[in-house]
Amino acid sequence: MGRVSGLITLSQLRLVPPNERDSTLVRDAAIPLGHVTTAAPDEPVTALLQRMQSAAGGRVLVVEGDQVVGIVAPADVTEVIEARRLAAQ
Repeated sequence: MGRVSGLITLSQLRLVPPNERDSTLVRDAAIPLGHVTTAAPDEPVTALLQRMQSAAGGRVLVVEGDQVVGIVAPADVTEVIEARRLAAQ
């Protein structure tokens, strides 16, 4: 495993024409790291909500130092909100 250079989503893969998929490299289809939204592990989830709306692919990479330690997808935030709502009832 090397260093992270970008993020690939199904949406990105769909942009690759079917006849080019066998010859297209992941790095060529990926969203460049400079365009990927990042967050710190100790950052509140609520701080991500606005940034996620404009995040490439709707995903946020969780970075600690120069290491990717996780990824947050919109469904993850929905689960947290739903769990908190259920706990409050």
